[in-house]
Amino acid sequence: MSEEIMKLENWSIIKKGATHIANNYLNPDSIIGSKIKGQVYGNDKFDKGESIFTGKVKDFKNGTVFTDYGKYKLGKVNGTYASRYPEAKKML
Repeated sequence: MSEEIMKLENWSIIKKGATHIANNYLNPDSIIGSKIKGQVYGNDKFDKGESIFTGKVKDFKNGTVFTDYGKYKLGKVNGTYASRYPEAKKML
């Protein structure tokens, strides 16, 4: 796992295996084992703000998501996701 911490903005938790957002949102309590879609910052492998799907979430602590491929600090929650799951903002 990379030691570099990237930032995810405009994020939402989605079902494992989903490749798009429509009807694939998951409750924030389901973060472990799920994927997160968001705009990534802080990694030269991606353009600033590029939309990505993370690998499967292995752990989550203090607003940071851990996957097999890296660490992501959660920034602003996706507006549509936040309206469906207002408790997501508490994860930051």
